[in-house]
This record gives sequence, C-alpha cells and structure tokens, in this order.
Amino acid sequence: PPRSSLAELCGAAWAAIEPSALSREVPGPLGGLETLLTAESIQEVERGERYPTAIPLLPGTKTPYLEPLGMWRALLGDLAVGEDRAVMASRFFVGVLDALALLAQKTGVQRWQLVGPAFDFPLFREGLSTRLSGLGHHLHTGGLS
Repeated sequence: PPRSSLAELCGAAWAAIEPSALSREVPGPLGGLETLLTAESIQEVERGERYPTAIPLLPGTKTPYLEPLGMWRALLGDLAVGEDRAVMASRFFVGVLDALALLAQKTGVQRWQLVGPAFDFPLFREGLSTRLSGLGHHLHTGGLS
C-alpha cells in the first residue's frame, strides 16, 4: 500500500523497537508502529515522559521541518535499558503528535488538511485534532474537495 513519509518515520521506529519487523511486510498506516499502541499506553505517556521534538528551519530558508534526532536518541536510550515496547512506541507516537502541533504553531496556518494513510489511524487523527483545536487551529478530517 502507498505510504507517507510519516509512515516511513514511524516504520523506522517500529523496526527499532521490534527488530523482527524487518523481515515482515509493513502492516499498517503508521509503518507498523500502530501494532504496539493502545489508548491506555498513549494516555500514560501523555501524563509523563515523552520523546523530545524540535521544529527548526531548513538552513537558509523559512521552511520548518521535523528534526527527529532527539526522538531517536531517547528511543535508543530506552532500548538500551530494556524499556517496555508499548511505552517506547507511545513515546515516539506522542512525540510525533507534539511535533506536528508545534509545526502548526510555527507556521501560523490555521486550517489543516492532512492526507495519507497515517491519518486514517483513529488514534493519530484524534490525537492531532485535539492538539490542533487546543491551539485554535482546525483539522479537516474529510476527503479533499
């Protein structure tokens, strides 16, 4: 199935957390990461430690981008100490949601239309919609028209 760059990023995290994933077909809209996520693990992470996010500008431009280095360092640290897989997946997932909300703040764009298979995953769509509406932004969740 077609995948977005968001699915690629999440798929790489899934492969790091679940190394046996490298030998399997990527099963879903978040590159497999969604197989480790539960609403409960996400809520727990929302109340506690999450992976850091940053939205710098591309050098010489005014174009913001998601800098995943902090998230990767934190994920690799959790792997080294044997953290629970669902916790790591949720920390990464919440970090991505936080980064997209930060991106919305930095760009000043008020209305968002997101496309791609990642946005079909209910926990992702709901989490991002909640963050954006809390910032006064609107996420259109229907199809393009």
